[in-house]
Amino acid sequence: MIANISHDLKTPLTSLLGYMEMVNNDQTLTPEEKEEFMRIAYQKGNKLSDLLNVFFEIAQLDSGDYQMNFQKVDINRMIKETIVDYYHDLKTQQMELDMKLPDNPVYVWADPKSMENILVNLISNGFIHGKDGNMLGIHLEVKESVSVHIWDNGKGIAEKDIANIFTRLYTGDKSRQHLGHGNGLGLTITKKLIEKNNGAIQVRSIPYKETIFSFSLPLCE
Repeated sequence: MIANISHDLKTPLTSLLGYMEMVNNDQTLTPEEKEEFMRIAYQKGNKLSDLLNVFFEIAQLDSGDYQMNFQKVDINRMIKETIVDYYHDLKTQQMELDMKLPDNPVYVWADPKSMENILVNLISNGFIHGKDGNMLGIHLEVKESVSVHIWDNGKGIAEKDIANIFTRLYTGDKSRQHLGHGNGLGLTITKKLIEKNNGAIQVRSIPYKETIFSFSLPLCE
């Protein structure tokens, strides 16, 4: 794991240092070029920060130090608030959004911070890996428990990878890697967070038809 983490950190760090070195030492750069290089270096710095946050989060989950603050959460509203951030990207990629949500609030007893993380991870996963299709779907069902289904119709997941999709550092076939740069921890964190919220998650995939991540949570009366 340390070897994989080191590789993930080294790539953006090397690029960041390279751009900063050019800005500091290359006297032939125009002000516009320096500004562009600084912008890229800033992006690389944010990438490093995101990676460190991911590694810190998995360490907290492993050690049992992840703080849960259980309360009554309207997951219906949380889904709507989360998907708003993807409207522009969906339009840019010419992807349709298929949302089937109840009209009324749907309450679960959960930790809001981890629930937001779960939704962002799964919606982002569906958006990124569903670009080969034209649809991102989010369905919310209420029965004895609350079930959230997030699906896409992209390349899908190879059958040999399904059993390991939540295994740490397992990125599987390139068709499911995060633009070829997945760190193999996002789905591991998602599964751990769902289980800490007393829920469960499963995945099934039919390539170019439907890849669906479904998680369930106890209903809060």
